[in-house]
Amino acid sequence: MGTLDAVDQIVIVMMENRSFDSMLGYLSLDEWKAKSPRKDPVNGLLTSKLTTGYVNPAAEGDPRSPFAVESDDLFAADLPHGRWPIMAQLNWDTSQHQYAMNGFVKAQYPSGGTPKKPTCMGYFTPKHIPITDFLAREYRVCDRWFCSIPADTHPNRLMSISGYTNIDTTGSLTRQNSTVLSYVEHLGRRNAASVYAKRASFYSMLYDFAVEALVGSDRFHRYEAFETDWMAPPTTDPHIWIVEPAYADSPAFPWMTQGPPDDGHPPAQVAFAERFLHGVYTTLIKNPARWARTIMVVTYDEHGGFFDHEKPLNITTPPPQAGVYRDFPSTGPRVPALIVSPYASRGSTCALPMDHTSILRMIAGKFAPTVQPPFSDVVGRRPVRSALEALDLTSARGDVPVPPDPPEMPTVMPPGNSDSPVAQAFAAAVHYAELATGRVLR
Repeated sequence: MGTLDAVDQIVIVMMENRSFDSMLGYLSLDEWKAKSPRKDPVNGLLTSKLTTGYVNPAAEGDPRSPFAVESDDLFAADLPHGRWPIMAQLNWDTSQHQYAMNGFVKAQYPSGGTPKKPTCMGYFTPKHIPITDFLAREYRVCDRWFCSIPADTHPNRLMSISGYTNIDTTGSLTRQNSTVLSYVEHLGRRNAASVYAKRASFYSMLYDFAVEALVGSDRFHRYEAFETDWMAPPTTDPHIWIVEPAYADSPAFPWMTQGPPDDGHPPAQVAFAERFLHGVYTTLIKNPARWARTIMVVTYDEHGGFFDHEKPLNITTPPPQAGVYRDFPSTGPRVPALIVSPYASRGSTCALPMDHTSILRMIAGKFAPTVQPPFSDVVGRRPVRSALEALDLTSARGDVPVPPDPPEMPTVMPPGNSDSPVAQAFAAAVHYAELATGRVLR
């Protein structure tokens, strides 16, 4: 088990809207196990069960099975993934007192007319996700990592940064409980956390960060500054690096990184996200001294409506104030999670129960000896494990795997959606920041 002293650079990359089975489920299929043997098995798809164990009935009554995606253009629409559609997808079985995990197809096509290959049942293979496949082969897969609550983007990201959410659906500007700060607020005051965003940062959708995240500060930076800052001589002071992709529905300001959305959110092709992950990883390994003390966590905020067979963790999440919304009865569906570090052995798997608050456990474990985080009570009451527990080597690996080339840049750019809840939240943040600063930001 790696020691806390061995790692002092924590890199957090949270992508958008994919389930574990849709992105990493192929790792347990016979043909891919034969092509790329692993040290540890992965709880993904099993060939013998693709037509039995993972089927989802359509509204017409006949089953739909998982299938390998032939074209990255398949995912032409955003799937339902709000709080109540997710409960339909999980499909509580009253006789068995557990989730049946077979409501994904009906949630996508509730009225019938279901195609033979509904989008929600598709899964990728390495030809479409060469960088994700590389990271999974060369480092560690966490195959029991769940989004914290069965809800969509905004609430799950709030859970990941503070362990609470005041909302149960993505909406406009949000103000968290004033007594519960995010780790960026808490550690940023001590120059121990930095955010690098390609477009508007997620943090701009929080009142307490809107102006700072949109205008820039000592802890909020343009993505272009990430490589420059990373290449600086390392210190042994613990530091958190939050690296954000270009969100599909975020505004692209003239002074920010130009280019397509590369957060992985459908309907954007995964090639964009693969190119982003390639850029982050290649930056990390350019500084061997800093890389030798690094753990990067790559995960996804929520499942985006795509199927997964693994039942959520039995963890109840109440609102921070009574009556704000109904308790969440469990975590959300399982999402892809990778531990990328010299302290993660090749082709290994971590099967410990984790969710997005495992990031908070990791941060608390690293910083609590000198800086008591305000989310310590969250860490104590959620029965998940720390992401640091996915480190399994007592000394750093001597090799530094070189990634393959990323996919070619797609020629078709995904459309934006100015009417989406995320886009409206970003627009409200920009308006708020413009009023607060007297500046025109767009």
